[in-house]
Amino acid sequence: MKKPTLVFLHGFLESAKMWEEFTVSFQRGYNLVCLDLPGHASAPVINKNHTMSLMADFVQERLVELKITEAIFIGHSMGGYVALEIGKKYPDLVKGISMFFSTAADDLPQKKIDRDRAARVVEKNHQIFIKEAIPFLFTEENKIRLSEKIKIQTQLALKTPINGIIACLAGMRDRQSNVDYLNEAPFPIQYIVGKKDPVIFIDSLSIQIEAKSVVDVEIIENCGHMGHIEEPEKCKKALSRFFKKVG
Repeated sequence: MKKPTLVFLHGFLESAKMWEEFTVSFQRGYNLVCLDLPGHASAPVINKNHTMSLMADFVQERLVELKITEAIFIGHSMGGYVALEIGKKYPDLVKGISMFFSTAADDLPQKKIDRDRAARVVEKNHQIFIKEAIPFLFTEENKIRLSEKIKIQTQLALKTPINGIIACLAGMRDRQSNVDYLNEAPFPIQYIVGKKDPVIFIDSLSIQIEAKSVVDVEIIENCGHMGHIEEPEKCKKALSRFFKKVG
């Protein structure tokens, strides 16, 4: 019997490498695909603005090359934005989506301004931007407990090309809301949420997690934006539960 396929999509300033340790326990039961998104690691910068639609097309093309016709998508942060766009453009490809510390909402006006400001900082000194951005994603307690892992994540993020960072900032700034789509999606959706996420506030997700297509929600205490590092076992348990629901 053919194994179901799991497609893991990383977030901003990350790469497919983020999933290496986390996905080991899924290797026996699933076909695992971890892709680099445009402008990150091995994937090229393909436009000045990496829109979610452009990145969705990029992923779909890679999956065609791998002869994958159906998969469950796990999208961390920006990867979740891309996963929902894949769902809208290529619904037959999607068996389910786990919004892994992500949101279906678009950027608020102030956040759009912050994206543009961040792009200007990156142009001047991307190292300063990254060294501040990565630790910010963790809770205060976890910054201390996971200091060595945060250093590793920072070093990996520093390998992201400057034009790739700027292109993704523009794409995230310009993305459209998919909140209404959560009531129309023809596949099940899961939310895994950090109660102390400093990027995607739990209160902002209340409407999303009550949508018709959302069949599973996991809220993790004492967790920020980086659940795969902060609370990996709880995240894996939640994902396993969702995979079983999807079938």
